[in-house]
Amino acid sequence: MWDRQYVSSLGIFGVVVVATLIGIESLLLWLGWAGGAGLSAIAGGFLAWFYWGPRPDLTPRGDDPERDGPWND
Repeated sequence: MWDRQYVSSLGIFGVVVVATLIGIESLLLWLGWAGGAGLSAIAGGFLAWFYWGPRPDLTPRGDDPERDGPWND
């Protein structure tokens, strides 16, 4: 039922997940709670900027009259 590529991919994924969790845990132990909070604030700030910031590659709705129509409402 399971082929060899699926099982090996699942095993590699499991190893990567465990290594990532161990890395996060050791980083928190090394930096302490204040450092962990600082890293979380930096990561949260980056994600907020990335997802809520302005997108110059996307034009706002209504700027292109050819694309506006009843199907784009």
